[in-house]
Amino acid sequence: MPSTNGNDPCDEIRIARNVGTVRCGVSLHAPVTLEELASEFGLRSIKFDEIDSRAGHALAQKILHADLAHAKEVMSKARASELSDEFLKLFGPKARFFTNGNFHQTPRSMSGFTWTPATSATFDTGILIVSGEHCGCLWVEDED
Repeated sequence: MPSTNGNDPCDEIRIARNVGTVRCGVSLHAPVTLEELASEFGLRSIKFDEIDSRAGHALAQKILHADLAHAKEVMSKARASELSDEFLKLFGPKARFFTNGNFHQTPRSMSGFTWTPATSATFDTGILIVSGEHCGCLWVEDED
């Protein structure tokens, strides 16, 4: 689905986040459950926790800015913010966000992060997005 600038934000995200694996897209269906949405993007059926809009936006920016394994910069914070905003605009202001852990928080060290894996990667997290018009996914996987 093209963004307001005519480009597919997921294509731009995949090009800019050139490490690990990126699962990004707008659902082709109107999933009834989070499990169906997760399955559409190749994620395991796990318990996803709802986070607020602010945390969802912060997590999207964080996973684009740096890799999960070593927190090494993948792109500038400004570019990560721009790309995540373009993608999240597709879902409107009433979108709900779901994730698999606490990567949206800022623990003192990597050992402070906890999550339930949704893929076979060493590290994975992201957001499943549910809104009145569209559902989607922005998920990243990184290896140590």
